[in-house]
Amino acid sequence: MTTSLSAITTFGIGYYIEWRGFTDLFWIGLGLQLLSILIIFLFFKSPTTPVITPLLSDETNSLLPSSICTVNVGIREGSSMTRFSYCFDILKIFRYNNRPRTKFVCLLLTLFAYVFCLFASSWVAPYIWYLLGTPFCWSSKDIGNYAAFASIIYAVFSILGMKLLTCVGASDALICAISHIFFSVFLLSIAFAQHSWQLYVGLLISPFSQYQTTLTLPMISKLLESNEREIGFTLIAEIKIVITSFGSSFFNWIYERTVISQKNFIMLLASGLSLVPLILNM
Repeated sequence: MTTSLSAITTFGIGYYIEWRGFTDLFWIGLGLQLLSILIIFLFFKSPTTPVITPLLSDETNSLLPSSICTVNVGIREGSSMTRFSYCFDILKIFRYNNRPRTKFVCLLLTLFAYVFCLFASSWVAPYIWYLLGTPFCWSSKDIGNYAAFASIIYAVFSILGMKLLTCVGASDALICAISHIFFSVFLLSIAFAQHSWQLYVGLLISPFSQYQTTLTLPMISKLLESNEREIGFTLIAEIKIVITSFGSSFFNWIYERTVISQKNFIMLLASGLSLVPLILNM
C-alpha cells in the first residue's frame, strides 16, 4: 500500500509541478503534516494511559519482563531521573559481560554495518540535483516518472530477491553482504551513465541493494534477550535518525564542492563506503 501510494503521488507531482509550479504542493504538504499531528493527538493513546497493565493481564506470557515495564511506566509518569536512567539502559545492554563473546562481537559488527549502510545510502540526498544537470537535464515530470518507476520496481523485485536468497539457504549476514555488492554496482552504473535509459536499467539492480536496513532488526533481535529488545530497537531508531541527518548534510556538502570538477564523485564515494558493511557482514 505504501509503495502504491508513493508511486502514484510521485508520478502525479512531477506533472503538477510542470503545470502549476511548486508553491501549491508546499501548502498541501504542510496541511497534510498538520492533519497528521491532529490525528495523533486525537486518536492515539495518551502517554499517561496505562497501556502496559492491561497487556500483561490479558496475555498469558509477557513479551517484556517486569523491569522493562517499570521503566516504561516511569517514563510515562514524566520522571526526569527515570528518563535519564532509561537512556543509560540503552547503552548498558551492549556491555561485554551481558552476553557471550561471540554474540557481543556479532552485535557490534551488525550495528557498525548498519551505521555505514545508512551513511552510504545518504548519497541520494543530492541525487535530484544530479538529474537536473547535464547530461540529463530532466524536468520535474521526468523525475516524477523515474521516482514512480523506482518505487514499483523496488517493491516487486526486492521481495522476489529476498524469497530467492532465503530459499537457497542464505543467512541474514550473507544476504546483507550480497546486497552491498548490488549497491556498489548500482552506484557505479549511475555514476557512469550518459543517457536516461541507462538510469532506468540501473533501477533493475537497486531493489537488491538495501537488505541491510530490512534485516538489521531481525539480526539484532536474535542477539538480544527478550527483555533487551525494546531498548535495542529504540537505539536502532535513534541511530537511523542521527546517521541519516548527518549523511544527507555531508553528501550535499560534498556534492556542492565536487559538482564542477567531478559530478559523479558522491556515487563513487558511497560505492567505496559500501565496502565497509560488506566486509563487516562477511
